[in-house]
Amino acid sequence: MLSDARLVTLIGLGGVGKTRLALHAASSEEVTRVYDDGVWLADLTRIDTPDLLRGTVAQALGVQSSALQEHLASKHLLLVLDNCEHLTNAVAELCTRLLQAAPDLHILATSRHVLDVPGEQRLPVGPLALPPERATVETGDEDELHLLAETAGSEAVALFAARAREADPSWRLGEDNRALVARLVRALDGIPLAIELAARRLRTMSLHDITEGISDRFALLTTGRGMLQDHHATLAATLDWSWELLTDEEQRLFARLGVLNQFTAPAAAAICAGRTSPDLDSNAALGEHITTASITDVISDLVDKSLIIADTSSSPTRYRLLETTREYALRHLRECGEETTLRRRHAQWLQAWTARAADEHRGPHEPAWLAGLHLNMPNVREALDFCSRDDPIRGLAIINATVRTAIWEHRGALTEAAYWMQRLLAAADATGRLPARRRADALAWTAMLHCQQGSLRCDELLEHARQALPAGTNSPDVRYVTGAIAYMVHREEWAIEVLAEAAQMFAEEGRHADFLIAELIGTIATAFLRPPAEADEAVTRHLAHAEATRGPRTIAWARFPAAVVALRKNELARAEQLSRAALLDQRRPDVSDEWWGGTWGLRLRFWILAMSGDHTRAAVVHGAATNREHLTGVRSNYISGVAAVQASAMQRVLDGLGQSRLNDLMKVGQTMDWDTAVAQALGEPNANEDPAGLTDREREVAELIAHDWKYQSIGARLGISRKTVETYAGKIRTKLMAFDPTITETKLVLIVRAYLDRLRGTP
Repeated sequence: MLSDARLVTLIGLGGVGKTRLALHAASSEEVTRVYDDGVWLADLTRIDTPDLLRGTVAQALGVQSSALQEHLASKHLLLVLDNCEHLTNAVAELCTRLLQAAPDLHILATSRHVLDVPGEQRLPVGPLALPPERATVETGDEDELHLLAETAGSEAVALFAARAREADPSWRLGEDNRALVARLVRALDGIPLAIELAARRLRTMSLHDITEGISDRFALLTTGRGMLQDHHATLAATLDWSWELLTDEEQRLFARLGVLNQFTAPAAAAICAGRTSPDLDSNAALGEHITTASITDVISDLVDKSLIIADTSSSPTRYRLLETTREYALRHLRECGEETTLRRRHAQWLQAWTARAADEHRGPHEPAWLAGLHLNMPNVREALDFCSRDDPIRGLAIINATVRTAIWEHRGALTEAAYWMQRLLAAADATGRLPARRRADALAWTAMLHCQQGSLRCDELLEHARQALPAGTNSPDVRYVTGAIAYMVHREEWAIEVLAEAAQMFAEEGRHADFLIAELIGTIATAFLRPPAEADEAVTRHLAHAEATRGPRTIAWARFPAAVVALRKNELARAEQLSRAALLDQRRPDVSDEWWGGTWGLRLRFWILAMSGDHTRAAVVHGAATNREHLTGVRSNYISGVAAVQASAMQRVLDGLGQSRLNDLMKVGQTMDWDTAVAQALGEPNANEDPAGLTDREREVAELIAHDWKYQSIGARLGISRKTVETYAGKIRTKLMAFDPTITETKLVLIVRAYLDRLRGTP
């Protein structure tokens, strides 16, 4: 269907397997090989307002929301939008705009509702295929083997059998249980979630008891809740039955876990343990006590009963509830009146956790803090939304702490951070209880978020922050942002002294992480603006402070101004050593999520390569750095001193290559992914052993071009249009410019043939 329609929507009820089907299709070789710019997933499950839709999709693609359409315009990729039903109109509008802007974009969406977009191809996702009704009857005659084969051949029975063997390795489908299994999966309407939950019960119940239990529940639900649609009633009945099989303690914890998007066992203990409703009637089970010591065991029991999913690939293990089971858990929590209490506990825990993260994230455990912040962002968003209505002052503390960790800028989500900051600040102001210092700090950090996006509104917000401070008082936060904006935006040299004052104030308050960032910005300013001798002293001091933390991200950033000073002193060997070490740290898997640092690392390598005379590689790296700046929203040239260094490096490369060659090589860099760009910047061989970075599909097209195939014939051979072949040929020409800048249409066959021969080692 994706080859015939640019928008395909998988439609079906919750729990029927739309997401599983979409991910299976999107990851298949038949699909991935078609899209040379890849397959990308945006999960919309926890986005509760259309305002955040565009930013969420952009973040999934690794770009700023403002650059989304421009980024996609030249891409040939598949975008998977998962769980669209609660944002139908907004998703429909976004899909329409993106499809109009990007002619080679395809979208695969999952939703409970149609999107109603022109050209949308809808694929209903129904329950799994069931065995025939007659298979539910025990015949005991010669037809038994035929019925057994029919039963085993149905999708629903195959799923049940697979899950049953996981629960009990000795379990087998046979003549003695064929009818019961057929009856069970038919009673469950072939819904995958219901079948899997039922199969798990084989650990503690007989097949007969499972079948009879579910049948009774369905009858009760159908007659007692006739307004429900059949499939929803079936799923609700399955979950009701699973709920009643839980112990009282399992029920209490399962319901309370509904407030968590994902969690670790210690977080669950901190939020869910204890008595939440001491005034409830003693018969209200959910208000009873849960001991901290028992939570890990109860979580394990809920994992075994398929109500929680454990991700053991992370450390510590992280857990989550399926979307449907989480909604079900929250329903019980609301019925007993505990939801608000648990959400307040959740927000309280996050306030304490993010405060610790803000204070401790620059240190020996820096990678663990960064990973934890990244994984907890869904929880942060839910807490911010709840606090905006319940306790905006607490919500302001959470968003303020996360901004101090720089997690929003690391993920290219500065626009979203500003949205939450302004929404919570307005709500907190409305309470009349927001302390003046906290209001001033929030305004200052909001100004910083605007500064980082290149918005001149930062001056207005900073002035509001200054005015919010009580007379005769000061704030290191306001002082820091004052210095940062004075340097980054207005190129004021006095900003260095202001940043030093802010760093000292942070140190006096015991805020070591904030001290380091204030000192870093001050050191960068000194590196560009002050005489090399003075700057050398500053960078040496800051590098020592950074190395004492043993945090790889902090050390990598400290090497940036040190390398700049080395360049200014014409110590190219020292600059080379520092810049390579910084980029190697930024490439580490536990640091590479920090988009900003990596972008600056590439920019620094461009300067050094240009000054060293390696103009060809410098031009490629410049293209890669420019593309990454565009995608992540990083701004560099507005920072004082950077523009001059950048202009000097560009002039050197232009003089060495000429404008045409420079443009061609920049285009090569702009097509590179992060790993390839870093390898190029460091002078390493490309991981894919293809120095031009051709994708698998581009390599296929190149092979046929080398054999003098015409575009129409290539399209017919590969099952793509002539226009798509022309697009691939254009990308091949662009990438091969690094090896022959004079490529023309008539020379393309010879150039491609020679390039492929070199790859194969053919003389």
